Amino acid sequence: MVLFVRSDGSRGIENKRIIKYKKGNSVMKIIVADDRKDAAGALEALLSKRGHDVDVVYDGQLALKKIKKNDYDLAFLDQDMPGLTGLEVVKYVKEHEMAIKTVILTGYPEIEDFFVKALGADEYVRKGNPLEDIKRILDKYSKE
Repeated sequence: MVLFVRSDGSRGIENKRIIKYKKGNSVMKIIVADDRKDAAGALEALLSKRGHDVDVVYDGQLALKKIKKNDYDLAFLDQDMPGLTGLEVVKYVKEHEMAIKTVILTGYPEIEDFFVKALGADEYVRKGNPLEDIKRILDKYSKE
């Protein structure tokens, strides 16, 4: 259902499918892995609002299992999760030359760009107020 307002001020509802668009008219398939359910839910809401197809898991082992079975474009991985850490998942992805782009989510302010990328991640985002970084990453990796 779509609620709309006509130019004359009247309102209406139509039963139409809403097509979500983003840069390049591309919807990415994204996995979010974070053991903090509130953080995972907030990121899922942001990504879904931008029109992406998002799966959420709460541990590294399940993240790796889903990554192996699905053709994700992008993975947001918490650095410190039970089972496997985000960096361990990144290591597997890189060793197996998977096409998925990986983003490490970290609450550690001392983590530096070169350190995370040296471990194989494509990007990293510091938790707290990551909105601009996430938008930049989405724009960068959106299919043209």
